[in-house]
Amino acid sequence: MGTLLASLLGVTSPAVAQPADPPQAPLPSPPSEPSQPDAPVAPPTPPTPPTVAAEPPEIEEAEPAEPPHDTTDEPERADDGLVKHKKTKITHKPGKYVEFRATDGSKYRLRLTVQPMMRFVRVSTLPDLTVNSEIRRARLGFDARLARHVRLKWEIQIKNMHFGLSNLYGTYAPSKSVEIYAGLIKAPGGLERDSYSFNEPFIERSVVAGFTYDHEVGVKVVGKIPETSLFYAGSLTRTAPFGVDGGDPEDKPVYPANVEPDDISLSSSKWNTNFRFGTAPSRHFETSISGGTRFRTDLAEPDFGDRVAEPYDSGFVEARPYYGVGFHVAADAALSEPHFRLMMEGGVRRDGQQLAIDLTTGAATKLDGNLNAEMGYLVFGWTPGGHYGKAEDNAELQDGWELVTSVEGARIKPVDVGQITFVGLTTGIHWEVTPSLRLQADFGYQKYSRTAEGTNVGGPDREYFQLWGTWRI
Repeated sequence: MGTLLASLLGVTSPAVAQPADPPQAPLPSPPSEPSQPDAPVAPPTPPTPPTVAAEPPEIEEAEPAEPPHDTTDEPERADDGLVKHKKTKITHKPGKYVEFRATDGSKYRLRLTVQPMMRFVRVSTLPDLTVNSEIRRARLGFDARLARHVRLKWEIQIKNMHFGLSNLYGTYAPSKSVEIYAGLIKAPGGLERDSYSFNEPFIERSVVAGFTYDHEVGVKVVGKIPETSLFYAGSLTRTAPFGVDGGDPEDKPVYPANVEPDDISLSSSKWNTNFRFGTAPSRHFETSISGGTRFRTDLAEPDFGDRVAEPYDSGFVEARPYYGVGFHVAADAALSEPHFRLMMEGGVRRDGQQLAIDLTTGAATKLDGNLNAEMGYLVFGWTPGGHYGKAEDNAELQDGWELVTSVEGARIKPVDVGQITFVGLTTGIHWEVTPSLRLQADFGYQKYSRTAEGTNVGGPDREYFQLWGTWRI
């Protein structure tokens, strides 16, 4: 019946047309219901002339036509089966980044953060109160997420008013659970070290940060074991050139007068390894162990050591040169609950065989022993109405305000002097005003043993009061 009506109206079927049959006498259409005696008889269909076979409809995939408009508006199929338009797009996540999405799906993230600070310090061995007003930290970062799981990150920074690099590396993710880094990286270092600097409970990291370097040059693998809550990271690196990250001049090693620093820093005998392995079964809890080794196997090119400083960067143990293999091992845990958070970390460090080096001649004398250290901290935060993030991300405060307190301590025993101790207590009020603005006021108290060195000779009491903020786009 449909064919008969279509013929009467002269409409061609949308299906692929077949060559028309030669004219022939029409046949009466069989009735769809029993014939009625008085039902009218349909008029015969007039013969139609032969027609040329109709062209099949164009199929877009088979016959791509030149687009009459910008191809960025062409639709594409999303993972959920819905059709979306492939357009350039700018997205702003306040307090996180501005993201530019290209037509090929690549993403380019821009992040700018500034952290001004004013700090008042009273030291019992000094007559006057000191005031330090500076940009503690500022970073401008670019994070390009390219096709085929390739990523490039570059951050420049101001640290204590010194210009330097924070990150400069590329990554490749061969699977969803593994990512490989290469360049100027942050080696695995435990809960505190692996957390973003601007999300820490206080403006300074704890004394435990002295276990590892800020940045190193090499490769790192970060991943999670599929179908489990286990995560891991490992790195093979070399120590970055001094000052590349804007380091303070007092942190620079002291070399003998007749020693070329490049011969020491570029020695092929110097390598660093670091690792971290842990579990985060839920957003509320994480725990891990971390550690690392420093290989300094050429006595003629030893490591000139690292000074140990309290969180606000006043040193209390001078650097001790060593030869051989040094290592550290630490453990951490974090708990994130609706109204409080708790983070703790502690570990031990043992340098290689301690040396005494004549700064005039460069002659090295082996001492009978190693520098040993134990360091740890505990942080507790309470919020009446705010929210904390994931425990594995250091349970950072995301909104509202909190009271936050840290207790930390260290004991260091070099070979050539008695043990040196440090304890500190810091408490503060932290307010996330908006996603782009953080304000905080802290008060800190510190006590040193009389064997302390550097700027803490004589074992002074130190008191800090500071006001600071973080502005982020």
